Amino acid sequence: MPDEPGARAGGVDVLPLDLVPDALIVVDRAGVVIAGNRAAELLFGYPRGSMLGLRSDELIASERCDAHAGTPHGPLADPGPRTTGWGRIVSALGRDRRPFPAQIALSSLATDEGPATVVAVRDATVRDATVRDATVRDATVRARAEGAIARLARDLEEAERTARVGSWHWDPVSRERHWSAGMYPIHGRDPAEGPLDTADSLSLVHPDDLELVRGALERMDDGGDGFTLDYRLLAGSNGWRTVHAITERDPDRPGYRGTLQDVTEVRETERALQERTETLDLLLDSAPIGMTVSDLSLRFVRVNRTMCEMLGYSERELVGMTYADITHPGDLAASTAVHDRPLGDRSAPTLLRKRYLRSDGGTVWADVSLATAAGPDGAPRYVIGQIRDVTAERAALEAQARLAAIVESSSDAIVTVSPDGTITGWNPAAERVYGFSAREAIGQTMDLVIDGPDERAEQKAAAMRALSGETSGPFDARRRRGDGTVIEISATASPIRDADGAVIGIAGIVRDITRRREIARQLELGARRLEQAELIARTGSWEWDPRTGAVHWSPGLRRLLGLNPTDPGTDEKHGTQSFVHPDDRERVHQARQTIVEQQVPVRLEHRIVRPDGHVRMVEFTAEPIVDDTGALTSVIGVVRDMTDERRARETLTAASATLAGHARELERLALLNAGGDAPPRPALNDRQLEILRLIAQGLTTPGIAKRLYLSEPTVKWHVRQILAKTGAANRTEAVARVLGATERPTA
Repeated sequence: MPDEPGARAGGVDVLPLDLVPDALIVVDRAGVVIAGNRAAELLFGYPRGSMLGLRSDELIASERCDAHAGTPHGPLADPGPRTTGWGRIVSALGRDRRPFPAQIALSSLATDEGPATVVAVRDATVRDATVRDATVRDATVRARAEGAIARLARDLEEAERTARVGSWHWDPVSRERHWSAGMYPIHGRDPAEGPLDTADSLSLVHPDDLELVRGALERMDDGGDGFTLDYRLLAGSNGWRTVHAITERDPDRPGYRGTLQDVTEVRETERALQERTETLDLLLDSAPIGMTVSDLSLRFVRVNRTMCEMLGYSERELVGMTYADITHPGDLAASTAVHDRPLGDRSAPTLLRKRYLRSDGGTVWADVSLATAAGPDGAPRYVIGQIRDVTAERAALEAQARLAAIVESSSDAIVTVSPDGTITGWNPAAERVYGFSAREAIGQTMDLVIDGPDERAEQKAAAMRALSGETSGPFDARRRRGDGTVIEISATASPIRDADGAVIGIAGIVRDITRRREIARQLELGARRLEQAELIARTGSWEWDPRTGAVHWSPGLRRLLGLNPTDPGTDEKHGTQSFVHPDDRERVHQARQTIVEQQVPVRLEHRIVRPDGHVRMVEFTAEPIVDDTGALTSVIGVVRDMTDERRARETLTAASATLAGHARELERLALLNAGGDAPPRPALNDRQLEILRLIAQGLTTPGIAKRLYLSEPTVKWHVRQILAKTGAANRTEAVARVLGATERPTA
């Protein structure tokens, strides 16, 4: 048994038992020893404390305590403190299992753990010498035992009062009920008035709980197994109190037993805690940012709905993870350095920006605030995290930075204007275009660069359209630079909107087109001059892209082909091949093939047929254009109308032939006058004489065909006619007979 003062065993104060000289043991309702004094252990021969847990029949073999004379219903029938008196002699068993005669007395006792029986034991081996001494001794022992039992009863009553709990027993057959002292203050009732019956007890129950309690009592009345429930009870002047009732069958005797505890403050505390918990849950789940609660090992024990939606996990999946499980590998080292800081350094919030990994593999940028929360004992217990998704914000900042970089590096002037017309933005290109620095321009109006009332009206109209949500332009205008010079610009005015779509300003993009306009004018002038030159020279040009098949004809070429010179649609509608004379198409086709395959210039003469049926003689010249790799990129050609030139040349040739004939005739006449014979003249026509002279110049059949725009078979036919008419065996002999030695072929 415990040696320290005030020790308790089985709900019994041990010290009062040790003050009694007789052997005392306390047995619970199951017959198990729950306490005993020093005299009992010496009597039965057990070491200190070793009797606890023994059954009573291991100490008293011949009789059960509840069968002792004088206790017809057993000591537990009425567990109030009372003495049954010394009974008959029984057989007791020592530790060595040897029996010895003993005299016992029984008394009931209510303990913290329920009703018990106190057994006083005397060794009856040696009887007292006189009855008087025995009587005195018996009275002394009984008085001491009763005092100890009374102290135990007071301790039990004090314990019930402190815990606001009472116990009771009820026999549904006899309708008898017993209340402990603690039951009375719970009901606000004077103990002198005794326990309440069922009807009176129900009259104190709150009306809203009456059916619940009545149903439980009815089930118990019908032999049920008891119940456990909370209900409200009117406790006299204390008002309505919440009580917790536990009822069960009594295993030791007929009826039910139970406890009733006033839990008003406990339930109020629980409700307050539940409300705080529900409020916290509501705050967490309705928070627009992610919220986490982690233990000191940084493992999540609570996450809110926003955090789950942000990362694409369910709450069940996230709880149990650590920050490292969802941190982007690129930010893990920096994040670990923050999380690994000593707890003392984490009392103030810690801020960092990091990336989280979503369940689908995506990335979320977030601003994270971490703080340590203390438990009831003041020691760090949790790490609270607040996570704000800044992915969209970061993307917007990056887009804004890119836009700013574009504005700063743009070669076009970019100017922003507020709705009232004040310049709010002026990039470096605007400084170059207008000749005003940003410092000089910002805060001014666009009148700073407007040149005249017409330009001002056009600027105002474009601004009004932009403020109404429309984009104007591009439109051309004139502006005055800071040095006074006037430039030509191409401008676009667009609305600037805020996040809600409202127009908050105007953005203008301006390009200086002064140089471009001058180049365009020069090109236009050059084109007119080229067209005039082509008209005078009766030429035309063309360009062909072999990669795309695109064709461009100059107006002079269209005029040369008999088409409308101002209709570019005829370039691809009509191919030049369709205008080539049928007898010359093969030569033109071969020339084009030579350009594409050999990439060499080509020049040839051929005939064309205009839509009106007129045939013209043209000179075709083409030049291939290649890139750095030698690939053909385009072909540029010039076509010259040489019809009149050819006619003049043919007329000149015919005149020359006539003059030659006259000369020969004069020569013949001279010979006749001198008495000689003139050589006979062959009957050759002009074409044959022309071919014979070209033979005399050393040209072959292909060369003659090319020179005279004839086919080679035609040239050969004429050659055969020349040989037949002159009676010559070959071309050289024909030349000698007709033209004489001075016009013989040179090669």
